[in-house]
Amino acid sequence: SSWGGYGYEGPQMLVKTDSGINSVADLKGKILAVTAKGTGFHYALLAQLRKAGLKPSDFTIVEVGRAAMDTALREGRVHLITTTAPFLGESEKKGGVKRLFKPEDVMGDVQSLVLVGSSAFLKKNPEVVKDFLEDYIIGLTWFLGPKNHEEAVKITAKFTNLPPDMFEDFAFTKKDFYRSATATPDIKALQRNIDLMQELGVIKQKVDVN
Repeated sequence: SSWGGYGYEGPQMLVKTDSGINSVADLKGKILAVTAKGTGFHYALLAQLRKAGLKPSDFTIVEVGRAAMDTALREGRVHLITTTAPFLGESEKKGGVKRLFKPEDVMGDVQSLVLVGSSAFLKKNPEVVKDFLEDYIIGLTWFLGPKNHEEAVKITAKFTNLPPDMFEDFAFTKKDFYRSATATPDIKALQRNIDLMQELGVIKQKVDVN
């Protein structure tokens, strides 16, 4: 899957409407929340801060669970949160928040998730891998089909042990992350994203995805 792009929704960085924060530069001296350091959300935030000319000493990054982000922002414990559906929609429905930026503003399209296998396994089991991918694409196509939305939401809710209404409004729609119907990753975006991670010091070694 990919963050945003192709007309789909991705992660958003929110601040309080009355915070006086109207640009990334206004985050100087502020406390910024990500789900975990070292994640894609973290390096997307670092990239945007660097672009705005801010140094690591200019801000504080803390870890906050996704479900607790909105409360942390409204209580003033942090000044910016990183959030995604369904929590993004819930925060905006309550009002009092605004979108400051999204990762794609500085990173372009983001290839966030890919299927990975070792070269040895792939070479040894080509037919098994082919069968798996065929089934995977069949399942993916079904889940993305609008006519299957209600059932897809029920399955997702049961699998995650969460209420269906948490997924009804966004899952497998334009409000969700983008998923290629052919399960084809954007290799150029993935390489660009990984190169940025190295530039930011999130990873030390250069990685060639080809």
